[in-house]
Amino acid sequence: MAGNAPPPADQGFRAAVLVEGLSDLAAIEALATGRGRDLAAEGTAVVSMGGAMSIAKYAEALG
Repeated sequence: MAGNAPPPADQGFRAAVLVEGLSDLAAIEALATGRGRDLAAEGTAVVSMGGAMSIAKYAEALG
């Protein structure tokens, strides 16, 4: 899962990797793919927060 919204709890993700922006998200996904990993299939959402100042919103949403 990628994007600027916290992953919905009903999508089965067990973990979330919060990154600052889209370039960070792309880097994490590229590294995972290069290592033969499918993070979403493994239950990990990579979420771009759209800036570090958004951390409070994500911390609240994800608990």
